[in-house]
Amino acid sequence: MGTTLCMLVSRDSPARVRAGLLAALSYVEPSYTIIALSPALRNTMAEMALREAAHQSGRASTVTIVPGAASRDEVAVTRWKLYDSIRTEWITNVDDDDGVLGPYPLATVPAKVGFVHSDVLGICTVASGPWRPGDSFVRRGKTITKPNDAYLFKGSYYCFRRAAWESVRKYAGTATAFEEWRVVWHMLHLGWQDHYVPQVLQYQGLRDFQADLAAYRQAGVCWENEIAKMQQNWKGNGVRKCAY
Repeated sequence: MGTTLCMLVSRDSPARVRAGLLAALSYVEPSYTIIALSPALRNTMAEMALREAAHQSGRASTVTIVPGAASRDEVAVTRWKLYDSIRTEWITNVDDDDGVLGPYPLATVPAKVGFVHSDVLGICTVASGPWRPGDSFVRRGKTITKPNDAYLFKGSYYCFRRAAWESVRKYAGTATAFEEWRVVWHMLHLGWQDHYVPQVLQYQGLRDFQADLAAYRQAGVCWENEIAKMQQNWKGNGVRKCAY
């Protein structure tokens, strides 16, 4: 059993990353933790805050800090490399704009479950600017049974079963846009099941998320086009015909 917590950190916000790591360590209770720290943050207050949080949690001996993504284009590749190195049954992901509000029931999910996720409270954080009406709301997920509905996988605090990850690794791709949705899409195609927890177990910087979507739209990247590319690759590699 057991899970390894993976955290990508690229924000120079010591208080934010410290609180995020402390909450994750407290609720997740991981066997191991790997933090991928952006090279620009080495030997900074942000790195010091992470090390202090690990020490305060009493888990410093199980926390490792490794080089992270130098740019947004490297995020997916960095994340996948972390996942490839893990040997526990579960992989738990937390990003530096997340706050963990509760644990996932990994000990009780069925063996065919490949991924676990929950609802997300989107909030306007202090780092995002002053609060405005409508800045905070719950992004509801849903049990996902159809691959094309992978967009219902909300937030970036989630768990992948390692066996499920390894079964889709070669299809994960390197693009940062929709990287987790791509993985979920392929897991569902291979017969892995979803475990959706209809509770708010995480919060996320809302404007950070909205900024990502705006950047994708500006670059002409959308989920529908991503689906079309995955369908073509799935059929072209002779894995099996897509069923919708």
